[in-house]
Amino acid sequence: MTNHYLKLPYTLFKVEGPDAAKFLQGQASCDIDSLADNTWTFGTANSPKGRMYWLFVIARIDGAFWIKVHNDIAESGIHALNKYKVFFKCEFKQQHDYAVYGIRSVFKHSGNSITQETNGYLRAADRSEQRCELWSREALEANSSDAELEAWLQDDCYHGIPELYPQTLDTFILQQLNLQELGAVSFNKGCYTGQEIIARMKFLGKLKKKMYLFNLDAKETAALLPGSKLVNAEGRKIGDVVRFHAGRDKFVGLVVCDIAFAESGQPALLAEGSNTPIRIEEIDYN
Repeated sequence: MTNHYLKLPYTLFKVEGPDAAKFLQGQASCDIDSLADNTWTFGTANSPKGRMYWLFVIARIDGAFWIKVHNDIAESGIHALNKYKVFFKCEFKQQHDYAVYGIRSVFKHSGNSITQETNGYLRAADRSEQRCELWSREALEANSSDAELEAWLQDDCYHGIPELYPQTLDTFILQQLNLQELGAVSFNKGCYTGQEIIARMKFLGKLKKKMYLFNLDAKETAALLPGSKLVNAEGRKIGDVVRFHAGRDKFVGLVVCDIAFAESGQPALLAEGSNTPIRIEEIDYN
């Protein structure tokens, strides 16, 4: 295993106690009860209206639950969940001694398994078997550049892995971020906060927006923020930026876009900034 570590912008929490699974099952979109020990899955926490305020990776390790969430939304999500946690016998603690590191290395894995290492826990970062993620209790030397971090985050986009940021909290339902493709939702589990809206979209509704990949030459625009608007040639809004990352030669990002517009082949434009057409592409989840 290479020792080239890239520190990633995530916070880790640990949930444990006699009611930990029951508490999480009532808030998470994924099926906590069916999450086996030493495995992980994506999940979301949602408002009663089905809008996401937390997007996370959750793992069951030695009977406890570990949650990885982006630094920018860690505190706000805990505040929201604490309103429900008071009714359950469990502890929800930030793991200040741990950090999340990315490693570019061939990593043969078995599905969504998470393995224990000398200094923490290791899981696949995507389906490529070329990147893995270490949840380390040791402070490791992050010997990578900002450009390498941006390249890692761009790879997340290519694999269709979204993020939530303060600008996009309570904006999207999980299907708009294609999270069913990443196994972040169970349509067979019992009730959880926001389930009615999410299930209605699955069984009774028609999804009008979903997430796409976009590319843009870096020279064409200033930095885009999550929540930035995309418009059509007439100036009508057709999408919202989910995330983007600037490389040396281009921007790579994810956008929630009107499906009808994306399938029309028309060019998308930034609501503010460059008038250069933006290339919107389907995401390959295979």
